[in-house]
Amino acid sequence: MKVAFRIYPLPNGKAYTEEDVKTLKDVEELFDYCQIYEATISKEGWNYLVETFGMEILSLRFFCFWRRITPFSFSFWRQGKCISQSTSAW
Repeated sequence: MKVAFRIYPLPNGKAYTEEDVKTLKDVEELFDYCQIYEATISKEGWNYLVETFGMEILSLRFFCFWRRITPFSFSFWRQGKCISQSTSAW
């Protein structure tokens, strides 16, 4: 099953399968690619991630990931962990 697709390496990119996303470190790396618009996660990929890692773990990581890509907020990361979020007051 195709979990995600990354546009690099050029010219063909890389399709991620379950074999490529086995650990939380792999998920974090995939989220990092998504935040800089290099990768997208398929609907089936999200289902796989939730079934494999659980919504509680992913929601914390995904919340931090989402906060990093929204234009009016920021997050502080230390050693791969989101330690604080803040919304800017534009």
